[in-house]
Amino acid sequence: MPMPDVVRAVIALTQPRWAVDILSALVDGARRYTDLHHLINAANDDPLHNRTFTDTLKKLVASGLIERIDGPHNTHLYRLTSEGRELVELLQEVYHWGTRHAETLGLQQQALD
Repeated sequence: MPMPDVVRAVIALTQPRWAVDILSALVDGARRYTDLHHLINAANDDPLHNRTFTDTLKKLVASGLIERIDGPHNTHLYRLTSEGRELVELLQEVYHWGTRHAETLGLQQQALD
């Protein structure tokens, strides 16, 4: 597959509105569904609705970036897979590149915070 196609396919994995937030929130380890949802809502001005959150989690699980672990009493944990961890490392590099070149790219500071 040519490089542009691969890059577009990888970027598409992060396209659901909350995908990068979810991946970033799982860097420190597995989280329960409810804890993960609250963590993301607390960090954003836009509320993340349950249905959108669930759909995004399903897409990330289906893509192999995170895994769902069924726990006792109908609880579910989510954690990064090794592929998800690698992607987060790449996204962190994109973040650092963006902050270094923000002025040249015309990025607003609030988008970088």
